[in-house]
Amino acid sequence: MQRALANDVPSMVNKNASLAEQAFQAVQIKNDLTMTLRMAMDDANAAAQLSMISPIRSFDEMVRSRSQEYAGDALYRQVIADAQMQMRQATKAPAPYGLCFAAGTLIHTQEGLKPIEQIQVGDWVLTQPEETGERIYKRVTRTTQFEDAAVWTVAYFLKDEQDKAIAENRMMPRDCNYRLVVTPNHPLWVRGKGWVQVKDLDCDADELELADGGVARLLNVSPLYRTEMEGVAWEEGMFTSWDGTLHDLRGGRSVEKSFRATGAQQAIQSDFVERWDESCYFHCSVYNFEVEDCYTYYVGTLGVWVHNTNCGEMLCERVIAIRNGLAPSRGAGLYFTG
Repeated sequence: MQRALANDVPSMVNKNASLAEQAFQAVQIKNDLTMTLRMAMDDANAAAQLSMISPIRSFDEMVRSRSQEYAGDALYRQVIADAQMQMRQATKAPAPYGLCFAAGTLIHTQEGLKPIEQIQVGDWVLTQPEETGERIYKRVTRTTQFEDAAVWTVAYFLKDEQDKAIAENRMMPRDCNYRLVVTPNHPLWVRGKGWVQVKDLDCDADELELADGGVARLLNVSPLYRTEMEGVAWEEGMFTSWDGTLHDLRGGRSVEKSFRATGAQQAIQSDFVERWDESCYFHCSVYNFEVEDCYTYYVGTLGVWVHNTNCGEMLCERVIAIRNGLAPSRGAGLYFTG
């Protein structure tokens, strides 16, 4: 599916309709996008900022705002142009959408694995066209950092390791598990689905694609919660409410291999872990970057394929796909196929 950008607004409307109807459709598309972006944002301040950049306004309101300057077909052309401009501003707004990874997340570069916070403009990173194609190295064109973002953990393991353990009738060793710490709206590639936000991943069914063409299965996807220890987060256990895993994010250390809260540590968790509410999520600095020509890169030791594009552009694509019946409507979660 071709990327749907704000510049394509004239091609999104019915060219056989009158200019007035085309302008009405353009305003509808703009409002659909803005509403979808708002729902996808975890940050209320970012959502408020978007409302100022691209307010929800009816067709009649947008016509009235230009009726003193234009008339007839010129008026409707200007309304289409205004809708297009507001879509462009919304989808190009710098990352209040917060698609990022925590410090220590390893990036596959031409020189080897490199922590994301050390990635610089001009670095060559492994990438691939966002639907399919050859894996190649491309230059980083822009880096971003956010000081205070809520993050989740994605735990996963190699499908081949699981298949081998099943064949040998044994348990998988704990060191076979890997983790990412990432904002909940960051898209990962899921086989058979396409780009899916972290918070919408299905642990029972979804499989992630890796840099070597292998497959990873999900173990757990969960918010991280605050603990009494600065820079240390807690992931709730999959089976009991008091079981869990501590993640030490101090000093930008990698959290691919974390330690389980047992004994005295577990006792600390029951008294001091704050959870059950989004205000209790663990927050930390997060990082992202843009790649020349492509919109993807690979993270973690195993190289999970992830998207790096602005969330606004992806949601714009999804809004248009839904309107055209090419993608299912599933709330604000990114979910579409190539």
